[in-house]
Amino acid sequence: MTLHLTFENVNQTRLLGKPQNVLGAVVGYEGKGSLASYLKDAGLVSSIFAGVVGETSDLETFALAVEFTPGGFARKDEVIAACFSYLDLIRREGVPQYALDEVKQMSEVFFNYKEAEDAGKVIKLAGNMHKYDNPKDWVAGPALIHDLKLQTVTELLAKLKPEDAYLSYTSQDFAKVADKSEKWYGTKFAELPIDRAAWTSKMLASLSIPKRNPFIPKDFKLQYARMAPKPGGPAPPTLVMDTDTWRVFIKPDTTYAQPKGYAFFLINQPDDVLGSKTSPRTSALSKLYSYALDEALTELTYDAAVAGLGYSCDFTQRGVSLSFSGFNDKLPAYIASVSKSIASFVPNDEAKLAKFKDVIGRELSAFAFEQPYQHAGRYSQLCTMEPAYLPTDVLKELDSLTLADLQQWTKTLWSRGFGQALIQGNVKNEQAMSIAKTVAGAFNLKPLPENERGAPKLAQLPVVSKGYGSVLQREEPNPQNPNSAAVVQFQNADRGNLKQQMAMEVLAIIMGNPFFADLRTKQQLGYIVYGGVSNKDGVRSLVFTAQSSVADAPYLTEKIFEFTDAFSLADISDEQIQGYLSGLVSKKLESDKKLTTEAGRNWGEIVVGQYAWKRRLEEAAVMKALVRGDLEDVLAQVVRQGGSQRRVLTSQVFSQKDLKGMAKLGKLEKDGALIASTKDFQTQNTFFTPLKGNPGTLA
Repeated sequence: MTLHLTFENVNQTRLLGKPQNVLGAVVGYEGKGSLASYLKDAGLVSSIFAGVVGETSDLETFALAVEFTPGGFARKDEVIAACFSYLDLIRREGVPQYALDEVKQMSEVFFNYKEAEDAGKVIKLAGNMHKYDNPKDWVAGPALIHDLKLQTVTELLAKLKPEDAYLSYTSQDFAKVADKSEKWYGTKFAELPIDRAAWTSKMLASLSIPKRNPFIPKDFKLQYARMAPKPGGPAPPTLVMDTDTWRVFIKPDTTYAQPKGYAFFLINQPDDVLGSKTSPRTSALSKLYSYALDEALTELTYDAAVAGLGYSCDFTQRGVSLSFSGFNDKLPAYIASVSKSIASFVPNDEAKLAKFKDVIGRELSAFAFEQPYQHAGRYSQLCTMEPAYLPTDVLKELDSLTLADLQQWTKTLWSRGFGQALIQGNVKNEQAMSIAKTVAGAFNLKPLPENERGAPKLAQLPVVSKGYGSVLQREEPNPQNPNSAAVVQFQNADRGNLKQQMAMEVLAIIMGNPFFADLRTKQQLGYIVYGGVSNKDGVRSLVFTAQSSVADAPYLTEKIFEFTDAFSLADISDEQIQGYLSGLVSKKLESDKKLTTEAGRNWGEIVVGQYAWKRRLEEAAVMKALVRGDLEDVLAQVVRQGGSQRRVLTSQVFSQKDLKGMAKLGKLEKDGALIASTKDFQTQNTFFTPLKGNPGTLA
């Protein structure tokens, strides 16, 4: 359901004062006593939004939008009545002045401490020239608030009444009554009568105006002096704790001068819980837990998010990942509150579980409507990765799970584990240690031996010197999609040879454009044609993808191999090759522009347990020394027919609408080994041993 209201005569006062931002903050509030909290607790909606959704030179559209639960849609008039009851409450009690002050203050904070942006920002600036009279506002106009008055907020609030509302629903339930088609895309719709009187009868005593936000930052003092970048790149994080349950790194910010901090935590779980043996059932349980946790913490985390503090709890193939970020003034207290809440949280609401199942089920069902080339990529992972399963496998497990199942799983989640942490930014060392100890104390992990810690595994493809290699064929799950697809990957299994791995990256760049020009531009096989490189645990693969509605999967496969077999560096000069090398080397040596980028890169090394802090420098040095012969050697051994290290996996997806193409399913027109069972294929091949590095010595 979406409620639309248009504001006429949008002038410079409205653009600069932004009273609509205050309305969005108050109406869309999700903390205690809010409309969102009431509707979610009642099981009527799963999400809510309030704010501007569109504007022109003289009109502005303010929307109050909700996503219904299945039960909520049947009670849609009750939901609308609750929305107007909340608006009536705000009109009666008035928008508090502190709400205006907080919105204005945070607009200044976000603008003053915005991190570096790329050149694309200039495009937005050009658009601002049409909106703002004063050139000074071309840069800051959309972000900053000037001359914000309570009167203008009250005037806009007065317009949010049933008689001024335009109501629209989007639901498959209207398919039978949709008797009209819109002009441009032919979308079906219907115009139905509404009873506006039913929207004004509901009075809700449990609703209240948002209180002051306790997370608004006040202290922006930099803890460290800014220093010039050092030759050889930034210094690595420092190891400050290394026990049988926790390993902690810290890194003060002396480069970016931002009053912000980042705290990352990864709690490795046993391999059969979150690792190479993760099951679809575990995936379904983790999704239910995530939704339940997010909703349970909303009243705590919403105010923090408004004040620039972020948090996430994600289940990965290496364990549970917790991330915190934002202005460091209130960050330590926020981390302490959230981590303690997570450690003690056990879902306990049967009705909400049903709501979460509905939302997750719809997300998983969307798999069928992904594009065939995406399906081909997912199917190929069934052969190359552990764990490997499809969203449909998770969906099958979801319906059978009970609240008791989720509670039992949750209670054992933090029993054993190994935690790693990185705290980086404008945080004093002693404060960083205090944060780490607080989180460690909240979870109180029992030791998990290193050989039991979970991690994904990559299969080594078999050598197939000729033909299409190992071929996986699948039917496109969406019967209405006319496209077929083929994805071919050439795996370089010599992981320890960095020269060959860097050559794979260079070849991907050199071959990418000619591949597109051949299959897309010249042969006109389809819009989705591209070549690139993947890097999984240090193993690079050249990947060539094509999707088409005019050619079947075997034909696309044939054309991909025609290109790779015929490709030669003979027509590429040494100067051109050097140009490719220089460009890639420069990219690897490019300095980080943002604190979040450097922190994310450091955390990536910790997550995979490799701690290769100088990885970019090492790779750049090897890549810089490459010559034509190195590239030719990889082409001959890894890509071309007859190569001694030619490991190829071909994934084909057949459109159900192409009957001639479907007749080829289960057959091979060229040399290759058809994969009958992905499980058997994995058991017949070895897996790469996960790479491990040295975390260093304690400071």
